[in-house]
Amino acid sequence: MERQHTETGAGLLARIERAVGTGDATHRAGSGSDWTRLDTTGPYTGDLALRAAATRDVYAGLLAQGTYATDPGLAALIAEAVADPAAPSPAPWPPNPSLRFTRAGLAHFALIRTAALPGPANWIYAQGHSAGEYAFGATPAEDRFTLAHTSLATWRAATAALGSGLIPTALMRDLAAVWAGDEATYRIPWDRIRAEVVWVNTALGRGDHPRGADLIRAGGNDRVGFTVVPGYGHGDAVWGRTAAADVWSLF
Repeated sequence: MERQHTETGAGLLARIERAVGTGDATHRAGSGSDWTRLDTTGPYTGDLALRAAATRDVYAGLLAQGTYATDPGLAALIAEAVADPAAPSPAPWPPNPSLRFTRAGLAHFALIRTAALPGPANWIYAQGHSAGEYAFGATPAEDRFTLAHTSLATWRAATAALGSGLIPTALMRDLAAVWAGDEATYRIPWDRIRAEVVWVNTALGRGDHPRGADLIRAGGNDRVGFTVVPGYGHGDAVWGRTAAADVWSLF
């Protein structure tokens, strides 16, 4: 198996989605009387659907080249930030690309501004994995940043617990196919979902994109709820200090 480093973000997306039942299929909860979706999307429309199709093609191309899994690198990035926060990272610093982020700066930037990172799938975030603030200083060492709901120590523990971090390329291809509305590659029969649906997104994660819920309703199911939690990033919904009250209480 070839290991190929891809963008920070896409891999954690897939791992979170698989862990909480929000990947490329609807998760059945409890006794089977309801279905839950946590910070994910159904098919996009317009330009976003085209972008999703391009993302699908990237992962299909990797599969054709024999790359069956990718390592997003987020766990290592966070581990380095915790171990030696002031050390320079390899990543160019946007205000002056001849300089480098500190390791702590890069980890926080990647968590807060995931959508600004390169890579085929980071565009799916309204902002990022974790709510927070990042302000550039006069030098990388003077950058100021803070996480709103999930501490870096919690992110360190969570990403370390995810094991190897390798993400199946086929999983990412299929997720992108769902976002693109490409039912030939992967089809979710939205019109056959008859159980009660509780769909919760985060405002800074996957955002206010209810089309999946709308497609379920269009199939005749009127027991569909769609909620967006303000001020939360993608991973905050799982690991935030007050996620139990702010997010999980909605299920």
